[in-house]
Order: sequence, then C-alpha cells, then structure tokens
Amino acid sequence: MQSRKQKELLDKLLKHEKEYNVINFSSVLQASPRGDGDAILKAKIQMAKEPFAVLFADDIFAGKQPILGQLKNIFATSQKLVVGLKRVSPDRVYSYGVVKVEKIANRLYKIKDIIEKPSPGKAPSDLVACGRYVLTPEVFSYLEKVTANVKGEIILAQALKLMLEDGKIIYGYDLEGEWLECGKIADWLKSNLRACLEHPEYGPGLREWIKKQK
Repeated sequence: MQSRKQKELLDKLLKHEKEYNVINFSSVLQASPRGDGDAILKAKIQMAKEPFAVLFADDIFAGKQPILGQLKNIFATSQKLVVGLKRVSPDRVYSYGVVKVEKIANRLYKIKDIIEKPSPGKAPSDLVACGRYVLTPEVFSYLEKVTANVKGEIILAQALKLMLEDGKIIYGYDLEGEWLECGKIADWLKSNLRACLEHPEYGPGLREWIKKQK
C-alpha cells in the first residue's frame, strides 16, 4: 500500500509525464568539449532541413515572456537568424561575445559585427550574446569553415562573423527578462536560490526559513 508521501511523488511524476508526452526527444553526443560550434555541428543531420533554436544550458532566464517565444516572433517576421542579447556592465563585457549593432526598433538590432571576448576598452557596445539563438541550416556550412582556436574549439560566434562578412543579415534582440547565469560557482548558487525562492510550492517556506537564519 502506498504511503501518502509516495502517492504525492507519483502524482507529480504522472503530471509531468502528461506534459512531456507531446514532445519527442533525440540526442547526439559531442565526444569531447570542442566548443559550442562543434556541438551544433553534431546535430547537422537532424537539423539540416529547418530552422532551429540553440539554448546554452548554463544560461537560464526568469521573466513573464518565454525567451524562445520572443526570438521566434522576430524570426517569424524576418526569416533571418536571431541572436538573444542582454546588456552587461562595462567591466564584464570582456567575458562575452559582444556585438556591434544598428538599432532597428525597440529592443531590435541589426548586428554588424561580433567580437568574441574583446580586450578591455575594445568592446563595441554593452550588448552581449546570452546563449539563445534561432538559426537556419545555412549556419552549418559556415561552422565547417571556422578554424579551431588555440584550444581546438569551433566557436559559433566565428561562424556568425563569417556570415556577416558575406553580407548575411543577422538580427539581435535585447531579451525581456532577468538573465540568471550559471557559468561560475557563485552565479550558479545565486541562480539556483532565485529559482527556489520563486517556486510556487516551496518558495514561501524557503523565504520564511531564510528570515530565521542569523
């Protein structure tokens, strides 16, 4: 006979099972960490016929509007590659792929250049790529042209840069929502805590517990 705790857990699992029944999953393996561009190339066979989204797992977002939904809306109108952007402080831009842009409309930009991890003082703006993209199969041929860096990595930003040099149009959208980074241990802890505090079931109790800590 199931205990109350077992029943609660089973009910939660069944609820999520129903939510995911409409989604089909497949996977490919990147045998060694050779950069984000190499990881995308591994999916060429699966994604060579239609536009697709790329999400970096160490970047999550909190907000009212789904992040991919924002990018899909831009793509639906333009049928061009779209890069998710966020603004960061000048002392942090050197850690990211920074874009040079021409403003098109509110939050929407035409990307003119991409500088991967620029030297201090060399960043063309405070807008950086933040791990969300809508790409087209055309990107695969450019990824195959990219020369690996000193670490042996194929970098997506370099493929996008080659596309821009060929006159391809790439849009950038300043995403609505809070960017919760997880690339560093301190950021990962903060992002997890934020997500826990916002949880509708466990958040209130966790907030009360934190208040009692001295």
